[in-house]
Amino acid sequence: MNEEISEPSYEVSYWFRKVLVPFDGSGLAKKALALAKDFNYRYGSEVHAVYICDVCDDVEEVRAQAMKVFRDVKFTYRRVSLKESSIVNEILNLATEEEYDAVIVGSKGNSMNEVRLIGSTALSLVLEFPATVIVVR
Repeated sequence: MNEEISEPSYEVSYWFRKVLVPFDGSGLAKKALALAKDFNYRYGSEVHAVYICDVCDDVEEVRAQAMKVFRDVKFTYRRVSLKESSIVNEILNLATEEEYDAVIVGSKGNSMNEVRLIGSTALSLVLEFPATVIVVR
């Protein structure tokens, strides 16, 4: 059997040109950012990390944690009143406004609930974001 070997295709790189990583400093958020870093290396993806916070006293600490994982990440934060909106709404608004191709998210953030396999933010993004969502465990 003589199979033709084709040239490598980089079609996947078009799926991940601009990637958003919701980042709260948790272990799984760090894993999600590490995966996005790999996408940057392999596919040239532009990677943005966003920290959504109500009380944003720890922004510099969270930024430093993100930079330890991926020093070239474009880090931003958004202050949100959790009485008027939610973390998920802000992520979805940002992802839609800025036309991200994909979101890479940790399956859980800093939640204290050890029983659940997937947190409400990750689950909502899977259900609501109209493009690719990768959930990291």
